[in-house]
Amino acid sequence: MPRRPGLLQAAIVGLLVSLCTGSPALAQGSPDLGLSSGLLESLNRAFGVGTTANEPSQSAQAPVDQSRNAPAPAVIPRVSVPPLPRSPLEDDYSRRAGMALTQYGYDVFRTIVPSSGDLENGAVADDYLLNIGDELVVTLRAEQPRSYRIRIDREGQLVVPELPPIPAAGITFGQMRDDLEAKVAQTFRNAEVYVSVGRVRQISVAVFGDVNAPGIYRVGGFATAVDVLALAGGVKKTGSLRRILLTRGRKSYTIDLYALMTGAGAAPELALTDGDRITVPPLGPTIAVAGEVVRPGIYELAADQRMDVHQALTLAGMPLRAEGSRLVRYSLDAQGRDIPAEISAGGEGALAPGDILAVRHREDSEVGTVWLEGNVRVPGPRSLSSARDVR
Repeated sequence: MPRRPGLLQAAIVGLLVSLCTGSPALAQGSPDLGLSSGLLESLNRAFGVGTTANEPSQSAQAPVDQSRNAPAPAVIPRVSVPPLPRSPLEDDYSRRAGMALTQYGYDVFRTIVPSSGDLENGAVADDYLLNIGDELVVTLRAEQPRSYRIRIDREGQLVVPELPPIPAAGITFGQMRDDLEAKVAQTFRNAEVYVSVGRVRQISVAVFGDVNAPGIYRVGGFATAVDVLALAGGVKKTGSLRRILLTRGRKSYTIDLYALMTGAGAAPELALTDGDRITVPPLGPTIAVAGEVVRPGIYELAADQRMDVHQALTLAGMPLRAEGSRLVRYSLDAQGRDIPAEISAGGEGALAPGDILAVRHREDSEVGTVWLEGNVRVPGPRSLSSARDVR
C-alpha cells in the first residue's frame, strides 16, 4: 500500500493547532484524511490530548447526566431599554425655559419588570375573566370523591362529567363558581364542589406604533397592557402615553397611562384577551412646567388639548413653597416668540399646546428680623418683635 506522508503530516499539524487553540481533540476517523480511528486515537495519546494523567479513558467514564444539559424553562424575551437620549422636544422646551426639562413618564419602562402573565402562587381573584383555554381543577366531595382537570373548550363551555355543560368563557371566575355550585346542588345530594384555576390560557397580543420593538407577543392570561408594552421595550418619546389604543374585535378602548401613574381619574382598561391589538400613536400636544416645583417636566395634554393651571401644578408635584410663588405663562405667538402673562395666585386659567408655566419665588428675603454679629456669645438673627432696641 503506498505511503501517504502528506496526509499524516496534515493530521499531526491539525492536532498541534487543536492544542494551541484549545479546541477538542479528534476522536473519530476522518474520511477527508483517510486515517482510521485507531491511528487518530494513538496520535491523541501521543500528544496527551483529551486525557489527564489520572483520568480514565472515555470508554471507562461514567455515563453523562443528561438532566444537566436539559434546556432551561422558556422565558419571555424582553427588549433591553437603554437610557433614553434627549429628544428634540426636550431640547426646545429646555432652551425656552432656561432649565433642563424631560418628558414625563417614559423612564418608567426602564424599571418595570413585566409579568409573563402565567399563574403563580396565590388564589385567583373572583373578577378574573375566564376564556377558552383556561384550565380549571374541579373537586367533587360526594359518596365517591373525585377530581378533574378540565379546560374550557372551544365553544366556551366547562364540561364536567355527570354535569350539564356550563358556560364559562367571557364570565368571571366568581360567577362561574356560583353556576357550578348550583349545577352540583341540582344533580347530587349532599355534595360539595371546589374549583380553582390550574393553568391560565396563553394569548397572543400584537403591539404596533411608537414602541421600541413592535411585534406579536405570546403571554399568559394574567398579563396586562403595561406588561406587553414593557416586553416591547416601552413607548418611544415620539409616542403618546395618553392615547394608547386597545382594539378588541370591533371595539376600541383608550388607555391613558397618566391615570395609572398618578392615580387620578378612572383606571384604564388593562386586562387582555387573545387577539388584542395595542397601537401607540404619535405624541400629542404638550405643555411644560418649569421653575420652583417638585417635578419640572414636559407633560402631554389629554384628548381635549387643554389643561388648567391647577392640574398642571398637580402633575408637577406643586410649588416648592406653599405660599409666595409667582405664576407666569409663556405662550408662543405666530412668529414663535414667547409672550409672558402673569397668572393669579389661585392658578385660574388654562394652558394651551406649547405653553410653559413658570413658577418663581416672589421674594427671597426676611422681614421682622435683625441680625447680631461680632464679638458676642450667640450671634445670629433675632425677631424684631422680641428685641426692639440694641440692649
